[in-house]
Parts: sequence; C-alpha cells; structure tokens
Amino acid sequence: MMRVRNETAWIRAAVASILPVCDQVVILDDHSEDGTPEICRSVSDRGRVIASPLQGVDESREKNHLLHEV
Repeated sequence: MMRVRNETAWIRAAVASILPVCDQVVILDDHSEDGTPEICRSVSDRGRVIASPLQGVDESREKNHLLHEV
C-alpha cells in the first residue's frame, strides 16, 4: 500500500519494483494533479488506485481508510 501525490517522476519504477513480491498493489491517491493515478493503473493489472476522500495529512486516519477499503 502506498499513499502518493503528484509522483509521475518515480511512481512507475516504484510500483514495478515491488510487483515481484506483491500479490496486489493498493495506491491511495492523495488528490494528484498530474498523471500519477493513470500511471499506477497502467503498470499492472494487480494494481488498484483509490482516490482519497480525505483532506489534510493524518497517517493513522489514512492507513485505517486504506485497510477499510481493501
């Protein structure tokens, strides 16, 4: 699971690098304004992108949200 925002420069390589050891990759997109969600979706059919409905940064709340969604 990853929380990302506006990470087009590195997200493709980051997701691809963990695929050999993951059954599924879950991305919480934190309101990206670039192509980050689309890149995540295109890297693998084992990826899932969830758009964050949350505002602000709160690690515990976001982890709980991700766990609830999966």
